[in-house]
Amino acid sequence: MNTNEQLAEARVASAFLEVVDVFSDAIDGDRYLTVLLQAAEVARVNDGALVIDDGSGTLHVAVASGDSVLALQRDGSALRRSSLATCLSHGIPVTEEFAPGDVLFEPYVGEAIRQDFRFEYLFPLRYRDRVMGALVLLDRRDVRLEPAR
Repeated sequence: MNTNEQLAEARVASAFLEVVDVFSDAIDGDRYLTVLLQAAEVARVNDGALVIDDGSGTLHVAVASGDSVLALQRDGSALRRSSLATCLSHGIPVTEEFAPGDVLFEPYVGEAIRQDFRFEYLFPLRYRDRVMGALVLLDRRDVRLEPAR
């Protein structure tokens, strides 16, 4: 990995960690979100649903159980391997995929609904006051989020 790639990865990690810091008490009481963010280079995560970017331009919708999240936490290599390979090696099935540029998100939405993730929340990922992307949080519950103070 060259220096530019390392810097880009660090920027993304910082952006995700900022979101985790702000919202962890409200939405991440079981720490699944934090663990999964640490295990994947680029991830959009909930405590059971995970969307990962494998670097090829394809986003994969996966579903993670509590046991597979604990396995990720125990495996130090999860931080060094590709997010897709890491998830597959820990038994997190990739259930659907879609192209990020595709305006039709039926496969993504359909799979989420099949897995009973009916509520969606969007949070900006910021790094040095720039929005670097968005965290898409899916949940089975209607979570009442309080604004960060």
